Amino acid sequence: MRSWISYLQHPLVLMGLGLLICTFIIWLLGRRRFGGKAEWLLIRGKVILPLIALLAVVAGLVMSWKNSATSLNSQAVLCYQEGNYEEAERLYKESIESAEKTFGADNMSVATVLNNLSELYQEQKRYSEAEIVLDRAFKIIEKEGNLYNEDSVDIINSIALVSGMQEKFDKSEIFYLKEIDILKNTSESDFEMLSTAANNLAGIYMIQRRYDEAEILYKQCIDLEEGKSGKDSYGLVDFLDNLVFLYKKQGKFVDADSVCKRSLALYRANLPDGHQLIKNAQDNCNRVKLKL
Repeated sequence: MRSWISYLQHPLVLMGLGLLICTFIIWLLGRRRFGGKAEWLLIRGKVILPLIALLAVVAGLVMSWKNSATSLNSQAVLCYQEGNYEEAERLYKESIESAEKTFGADNMSVATVLNNLSELYQEQKRYSEAEIVLDRAFKIIEKEGNLYNEDSVDIINSIALVSGMQEKFDKSEIFYLKEIDILKNTSESDFEMLSTAANNLAGIYMIQRRYDEAEILYKQCIDLEEGKSGKDSYGLVDFLDNLVFLYKKQGKFVDADSVCKRSLALYRANLPDGHQLIKNAQDNCNRVKLKL
């Protein structure tokens, strides 16, 4: 944790301490008799300055205390970006402790740092530990009733992702559905996040061989992308390729051929001739044709 000396370095604290020194000087001067207005000012200064100094010190300590959690989190993020994971983990944990003492254990600030710590664990493939801190973060945002914002959606998405990585598909499905529902009911919906969540959930359904449900989601992703960027958007290719894979799994090669041709056309329209992705798409279409 931060040294207590660091809390004294806040400008308000330093100002308050300076005023206390002035008060002491005034007290020394007050032992002499000046008379008139000067003596009146000294008397008032003895009363007013200590109060102002005390308020400044208290305010500075409170602000410094609150800023400590934010500062520790920022340092942790920097260490994470630099690849210093051990130090980042230590700082994240200190930031959580500081945020708990400053804002309370169930504050959104704590949930934000918990989510950052989970990202570190995910990067290290420590999924069970990531799940533990994310579950706590979700309890905080759920208790606060603060689900309809980007940070909360990020936490919910991370739980779904981490659960899926551990083959906890039922839990993963629950949280992807939560995320999709929130995004659909948000006035300023992020269509990219919505389509990504739907695509990921479709992937869970594919693993479980729930092909009909996966098909519905893949088609929804295509509709979202078309509505956002048009029918010729290169952003469609991943969803189209996933749908081709689904149709091949089901033995629907006529449907797969139609979608595969559309995907190939988009690759050709957006990539230079001879690009490896065009070759891969052409090979995929050729394999589908052999099944017709």
